[in-house]
Amino acid sequence: MCTFSRSTGEPVKLWDVRRMDSSTSEIKAIGLASGKLSEYVNDQAKVQTVRWSAAEPGVLSVAIGNSVQDYDTYSGSRPVLIRASHAKQDILDFALSSNSSSILLDGGAKFDMALPDRLSTALYSRRMIAVLSDRSLRDLEKNGGSSPVAISRRDGRLVHTLGSTVWVGSTTSGPAAMEKSEAGTDEDISATMMRRARCFRVSRYSMNTSQNIKVSAQTAAVGLGLVVPRKLTFFF
Repeated sequence: MCTFSRSTGEPVKLWDVRRMDSSTSEIKAIGLASGKLSEYVNDQAKVQTVRWSAAEPGVLSVAIGNSVQDYDTYSGSRPVLIRASHAKQDILDFALSSNSSSILLDGGAKFDMALPDRLSTALYSRRMIAVLSDRSLRDLEKNGGSSPVAISRRDGRLVHTLGSTVWVGSTTSGPAAMEKSEAGTDEDISATMMRRARCFRVSRYSMNTSQNIKVSAQTAAVGLGLVVPRKLTFFF
């Protein structure tokens, strides 16, 4: 368990309930610079509130100044700062996702969420709702806004992660729909090239210029015209 005080400079104390004669470790109330875990801007800050994470056992989120700092309390004898989220104003309070795939009803019965609700729960375990000093509510990211992405070497589909979920582009609809026989208006150039290389039509995309012209003509014949590369922007 943990305890805290809203007095300036008072640390968050971690306790082992099996022996309450003294705390096992402490987390100092230190303000952090935006985006930097190692740069301190205020060594006499104060803690506003704390929350244990349901999605990550042992991770304690602490609101200090305009930041919510996440500490791994299972890492060893001392808590380790693993990430921090910042707002433009001081954070008075915040709420984390319960990250539960079922809802407890009256009487103790459980109701399992539908798939879309379970996906939303998985995604929003990395977000929080914060109450700022001007009493406004803000939706904040817990992981600094990073969303790792990769492009499949096999079929060119875009793959990215968010929270505990991995998203892979569909091969039958959308920009990565290489398994369709016809091009789509929202199709990416990689899907077009992959379909031509797999020879869904009589003419196959290759190094042969005359065959490539024939493939392009077949595409134009269905009223879609030539597919041109789109501009892609990736955030790392």
